[in-house]
Amino acid sequence: MTRISVLIAIVLAGAVGRTAPGDAVSPAALGDLFKPGGALQDRNGDGAIDFVDVRIVLADEPTAGELAAAADVAARLGYETSAMDLPVPRGATAGDAAFSIYIGAKALAQAGASADAIGVGALKAGDGAVASFVSGGRRGVAVLGGDEAGLESAAVMLGGHLPYVGDQKSATTDKIADEVRQFLTGKGVDVTSTTVPVVHVRANVDGVERVVAVVQLAGGEVVKAQVALNQFKATSARDPKRALSYPSVRTLQVRLRAAGSSGASVDLPRAPAAADTAAAAPPARRPGGGAKENFDLSTFYAIDGALADTDNNLIPDRVDVLLSADGDGTSGVVDLGARLGLESTGISLPIARTASSLGAPASEPILVLIGTSHPIVEQLIKDGKWTRPALQPGEGLIQIVKKAFGEKSALVVTGGDAAGVSRAVDQLAQRFPHIWQRGKDRTTLDDVEDDVRRFIGGRSPAGQAAASLYKLEKLADQLKDKPLASAHVKVFVEKAADGLADAVKQTAAARIAAPSIAVDVQNLDVQKGRSLVNDEFTIPSEVDDFWSRLRTRVVPAVKRRAAVTVEARLSEPPEVRSRIEEQARAELLKAGADEANTRVTVLSAYKQGYSWLYDVVRPALAGKPIDRITIRFAEIGPPPGWKQQGMFAPTRWLLELYPIDEVLASELKLDLARIHFEKAPIGSPAYEVIATANDGGELLRRTFEPAVVERAFFDRFPEYERVRVTTGWIKAEVGGRAAIDERIETDPERFWDHFQSTTLPALYEHAPPPRRCTRRSTSTRSTSST
Repeated sequence: MTRISVLIAIVLAGAVGRTAPGDAVSPAALGDLFKPGGALQDRNGDGAIDFVDVRIVLADEPTAGELAAAADVAARLGYETSAMDLPVPRGATAGDAAFSIYIGAKALAQAGASADAIGVGALKAGDGAVASFVSGGRRGVAVLGGDEAGLESAAVMLGGHLPYVGDQKSATTDKIADEVRQFLTGKGVDVTSTTVPVVHVRANVDGVERVVAVVQLAGGEVVKAQVALNQFKATSARDPKRALSYPSVRTLQVRLRAAGSSGASVDLPRAPAAADTAAAAPPARRPGGGAKENFDLSTFYAIDGALADTDNNLIPDRVDVLLSADGDGTSGVVDLGARLGLESTGISLPIARTASSLGAPASEPILVLIGTSHPIVEQLIKDGKWTRPALQPGEGLIQIVKKAFGEKSALVVTGGDAAGVSRAVDQLAQRFPHIWQRGKDRTTLDDVEDDVRRFIGGRSPAGQAAASLYKLEKLADQLKDKPLASAHVKVFVEKAADGLADAVKQTAAARIAAPSIAVDVQNLDVQKGRSLVNDEFTIPSEVDDFWSRLRTRVVPAVKRRAAVTVEARLSEPPEVRSRIEEQARAELLKAGADEANTRVTVLSAYKQGYSWLYDVVRPALAGKPIDRITIRFAEIGPPPGWKQQGMFAPTRWLLELYPIDEVLASELKLDLARIHFEKAPIGSPAYEVIATANDGGELLRRTFEPAVVERAFFDRFPEYERVRVTTGWIKAEVGGRAAIDERIETDPERFWDHFQSTTLPALYEHAPPPRRCTRRSTSTRSTSST
């Protein structure tokens, strides 16, 4: 233990010395990478991240491990945004970017920095680290490892956890930095700034090995802070509830800095109880390892393919493939990782692994194997499960291998050379499921599959034409030895192409030996078919009907200073009904009606209950201290005149109110939970609304009945079923006496009446007569009409 402590002290002293203030490289907060406004941006101002301003820097010849780590990081970037440009910018000179993420030590060297300079130090096999820094005024994040396993662990830390140091209930790096600052400030230490720039991890070990907090102090405060931390460490080592201890962090290292000081560092081990809790939870196995029956190229970015929906809401929330790239031309795996992250609302990392780390492919999720010569692909070839086609230089191939590993498929992405592989990966990452250009109206692989299915099934014009020519050839073979005087070939296809008749003539002439051959190609395109019934008619206006009745039955009854109430129901939009109300009231006043006691209300005849609540009840409640609104609706049964009715919904009056509760809540500034619906028994008023005040008093209580009429569902079959439909109405009182109370047929009703009585009977004349069929049994023969 003593030897390990001395070794760590030497490394940290070097790290502190290399990153002193004023150097070209300085530490920065790890959590900044995932804060909106930097790497993650909202460029259209709608509150959602829609742009990733990051470039990923790899070595000139990245290893398979570095590519896998970069794919993991890219998947997290894609996950964080609703839109993303592909390919992901790569290279140290790939234009300006808010952040550069360096994968591996060779990539970091392109920033003019080293592991020592950014405060990481030397890494052993299995060790990994993520460090955030500023170099030359530019923000960078380094993902480093002592070997491939350590690098993968660091990438999973960045892509799968940060800014949290464990799961999403754990502390963030910013929270740890803030708690370190609060602790030292509470001890009287003058703290200038605190940040967490480095996190260390280790392969196959759950949690974080070490979190590094860098504290900038005022001059002369280093010793004071060091003493406070060491005393705290000595006196609270066994306290399971002590501060600055985190269940997923083995060690918190506090590096102290001040101008003119060489600095110091103090390691704070995790509290014992926290250590036991962390050790009790082994790493979970990655989900999504099963076979998928419908996995193919057209479903790659669907829940039947590379994605999954674990909660059955039709939204992808898991990635069910594992990427593995090997060899030249495979850098596009970074873009593929980003695209998968973009397409899903949930990912499990690592999303990419090296070929050497895949010991049992059958136990992994569906594998996407990328490269000109991937070791696992070579094994598939050896096992006779896949045959490599001859590919020219520059040619790429994307192919599903069914039952590559037991029942599980695999996806092979390969090429004739590195350029071919690169082209194939780009197609998969950037264009699929589209063939080329992306867009709602652009061709997809699913379109191709559907066209092939329709062609083979004879459901497309081309498929029907091909089937016709095939059947013509078969019929000609059957007639080959018969002496024919003439032949008449009729072909019926949908949307026949202009050249189809010529093709049929050529085939018939070549195959049928007859002196006279006639060919007739008929087009079955419904858009070019002849009209069976052309029924143009004019529907009398319900509005004209309303005005006629108002002016002949209501206005003449008005006496001087009489109170007039008119309620109408018309199937017109709100603005039309509002104008009718204004004009009708003006005519009544002109006839002598009392201005203060004359009211005209025109409700919608379509959703009458909704219209009543919105147009009448809502204004009556506006501005009042409402505590609760109760809307009662009556259950309905079959109508009295047609007890056997089956085409009705008992909750019809409730269905016709949707979405009045949300509308009232919004416009009356009322909590939606304060609006309640209650079902009343059959025979109750169709609607009753009760509004109570905050003091319990009743603000409003009213009832309402929709106007309905009973009619046959089909006029031709009056005994089939009868239904109730809402209809128009006009009701008026003049001086307390009824002037009119009558139905007004709405425009839709008038159309339906004409359609049922005139249009449909004309169509019946063209319907084929009933077909006679014969049924046979072992003992009798009977004939029935159907």
